[in-house]
Amino acid sequence: MIEKYKYVNSLDDIFLSHGGMFKGTIKKQFKEFGNAWAEEFNETLNAYVTYVNSDLSEPVRAYVNFCLEAMRLQKQFDDIKDYPKISYSEACSTVYKNYQYMTKVYLPALYLTHFLWRHHYLLKKWIENKFFPLLKEKKTITFCDIGIGTGFYSNKLLSAFKESEGYGFDISDASIDHTKKVLASSGCLNRYNILDKMFTENNEVDFNCFVCIELLEHLEHPEQLIKEIYSQLAHGGVGVISAAVNAPNRDHIYLYRNNDEVRQQILNSGFLVKFEQKFDAYEKGIFTQSVPSSASFIVKKA
Repeated sequence: MIEKYKYVNSLDDIFLSHGGMFKGTIKKQFKEFGNAWAEEFNETLNAYVTYVNSDLSEPVRAYVNFCLEAMRLQKQFDDIKDYPKISYSEACSTVYKNYQYMTKVYLPALYLTHFLWRHHYLLKKWIENKFFPLLKEKKTITFCDIGIGTGFYSNKLLSAFKESEGYGFDISDASIDHTKKVLASSGCLNRYNILDKMFTENNEVDFNCFVCIELLEHLEHPEQLIKEIYSQLAHGGVGVISAAVNAPNRDHIYLYRNNDEVRQQILNSGFLVKFEQKFDAYEKGIFTQSVPSSASFIVKKA
């Protein structure tokens, strides 16, 4: 019964009041993933209400607007088989440096997608089941979250590994502020550091693990970033790399058409692939002919 989960039930009521195609969002996820999904999501929403000092109506509006735009772009992608042309500098100015858009739409919407988008939730579970056991083998954990976004995965790592130390980098002030609030709400902010620069020539921090979640598609030359990560990671270090595939968005630049293209860039950079998975957003033909997915890899530096 979804009613026993206070915040999930409240979110369901808000979606129902919006009507339209999103009114069954919560119950659909609950039907597929059950009580474990609802319990964790409820805890996440409880913390969210605390740190944003707001009710859940604003993130729902953000989520609906974000999804409507994504669906429109996906249908356009069906026709032109390419992303709308945008440079990295344009994406920076119109999205990442646009504090109003980031705080009112982008970040709250993306935070909800970790539980409301099927492929994002499956990715989260896969990381916990495949990546976290590798970290348990390490005596100390010093991780870098490259492109912290909402701070979701930094929070997951710090919460799961109480002695870990985290570092994060993002070009968006809004993302940094959002992440600090998320980590403060879980009591993890004292073990986290924001990097002014992603990597320096004489990096004083010895990272032995990292996460880079759906950042590559936002870059003009993503393989260059993967190579930089490889050069900074300690030998024997492990990490997660995921990239959006066939998934247009207003700030997506580099088009990956399948897992193979992502894997090849990872191998070109020197990493070994320990695990690989492809998570589809939905079945083909439900909304569009094309299906966005997440190409996900757990990698190691030998």
